[in-house]
Amino acid sequence: MTGDRVTIVRTRFGSCERVCPVHAIHDVWIDHNRCIKCYCCFEACPNGAIRTRIKL
Repeated sequence: MTGDRVTIVRTRFGSCERVCPVHAIHDVWIDHNRCIKCYCCFEACPNGAIRTRIKL
């Protein structure tokens, strides 16, 4: 999906960093050039800190 964005609102547990297969997550920011939009971070986040935004 072109235009998708994954953003981190806050990080606390580091679960999203550990599951990212391309290591695109660094502390509280996502390297969008490396992100493959697999949404593993979204599923792994225990506190809802990962948000997705789809540009239409």
